[in-house]
Amino acid sequence: MAADAASVPRRFGKYQILDRIAVGGMAEIFRARLDGIGGFQRSFAIKRIAPHLSTNHEFVDMLVDEAKVAGLLSHANIVQILDLGNVDQQFYIAMEYVNGRDLRQVLSRCTDKSITLPVPHAVFVLIEMLKGLEYAHNRQVMRGGKPVPLNIVHRDISPGNVLVSFQGEVKLTDFGIAKASVKALETMSGVVKGRFDYMSPEQAAGAKDLDQRSDLFSVGVVLYEMLTGHHPFRTDNEIGTIEKVRTGRYIPVSQRNPEVPFTLETIVDRALQVNRDDRYPSATA
Repeated sequence: MAADAASVPRRFGKYQILDRIAVGGMAEIFRARLDGIGGFQRSFAIKRIAPHLSTNHEFVDMLVDEAKVAGLLSHANIVQILDLGNVDQQFYIAMEYVNGRDLRQVLSRCTDKSITLPVPHAVFVLIEMLKGLEYAHNRQVMRGGKPVPLNIVHRDISPGNVLVSFQGEVKLTDFGIAKASVKALETMSGVVKGRFDYMSPEQAAGAKDLDQRSDLFSVGVVLYEMLTGHHPFRTDNEIGTIEKVRTGRYIPVSQRNPEVPFTLETIVDRALQVNRDDRYPSATA
């Protein structure tokens, strides 16, 4: 979302702010440029805690946690974190800039045009998302000379956190509430938060032992939405939505979009199983 020129800081530390591209309750995201010697330039996305929250330790910690987790992840399907710092006590992270739209905007555009995302496009986005999750879920770090699994669970997979570039790249972002192994990252917290309409049943119930199958349920919700143009569980209130998630009640994909092959519908159905033991065991699977 663009902002009036007067409301956008033109300079932020070493970065030149070009425009504001998003704003939320916790943070603002700006498109920025870093200028170097000899005409060197590079574009970044700057995620900055909203000014009125800059002294709130919980929000600062979440931003730092995001940088810690994502900073350990280097994969083509994950937005890279390149810098963490603060300017006049305003904490920020600098990320690679993805020139495109998030999947939420793409799906909204489809709704406006009364179409659904073509099945091949939906499958492509799905596969690229799963590549990023496969890497994150299996990421290990060396501790004491031994590989230690990070056991990362994103916990906030939703269309707004899937970036699609104009060049056809698909990248996961926003690991701000990811859960990682305390053994591997001693300062990592396990706060249960996220978009309730994309949570797995166990996450919505506040389970402490979330694993990668929780993310795969969320992927199933996103896939359903891509294929049908509808959310499988969303109602007009949070309680009703959580109840549908908990019981696993939704209209079958083929009733929403008869063009979806049966084999793909069965993949959605398995991903959306209430009992996580009945879902796919991994992104690889």
